[in-house]
Amino acid sequence: MSFCPLPDAFDDRAAHWAALPVCRLVDLGCGQGEVAGWLESRGLKVWGLDRRILGDGPRQDVRADALHPPFGSGLLDGVLAANLMHHALAQDPAGVFLGRWLDLLNSRGRLFLLGDEPDAGAEPAVENYHMLQAFLAEIMPGVRGPLVPLKQVVARLQAAGATDIRQGVVRNRQKMDTDTVLAMLAGTGALEPEGAAARLGRRIRHHGLALGIFWWVEVRGPERS
Repeated sequence: MSFCPLPDAFDDRAAHWAALPVCRLVDLGCGQGEVAGWLESRGLKVWGLDRRILGDGPRQDVRADALHPPFGSGLLDGVLAANLMHHALAQDPAGVFLGRWLDLLNSRGRLFLLGDEPDAGAEPAVENYHMLQAFLAEIMPGVRGPLVPLKQVVARLQAAGATDIRQGVVRNRQKMDTDTVLAMLAGTGALEPEGAAARLGRRIRHHGLALGIFWWVEVRGPERS
């Protein structure tokens, strides 16, 4: 899983969801389905939503754009988005999608976001990870952006009308597959032996990669009349 361990607040919210007679959850941009799978292991049914269908991967219930989820207003008890903010803001810099996500929630529903924190730690392996994310954002403009710091996420949620905001940070113990990252960089920079990819690859071989800390935010939507 990209975030390990998941925050205690997520455990607490999962237990709350599991106690509901009926619980409707969606994992936006679910990718390989790691977060949805964690919830399902605790007896919860989760719709996984992604714009791609992974042929031999875990099931995905809904093929759609996470910025325009095809669910009705006030339908859901929980909306989850892990490592999605920097992709979403690259495609919708104004952050209009946040209002759509909040509108999906019923009166007891919660939006739970997770993301890597770019403003933490000076250790070289963590700095390498931040440089890697900046490099990927540079070569994929309009698809993914730079990592988004917690304070900016909270400010955007407040502007979108979110209420009852809870937040925190956790040291990420998940290990990175450095060999896969280096292979990707080698392919990206194959024609530029002294380019950005090659320089970053040398730093990673020397200092390694570490994820640093990640943030979590849990909010309710605007009060419904």
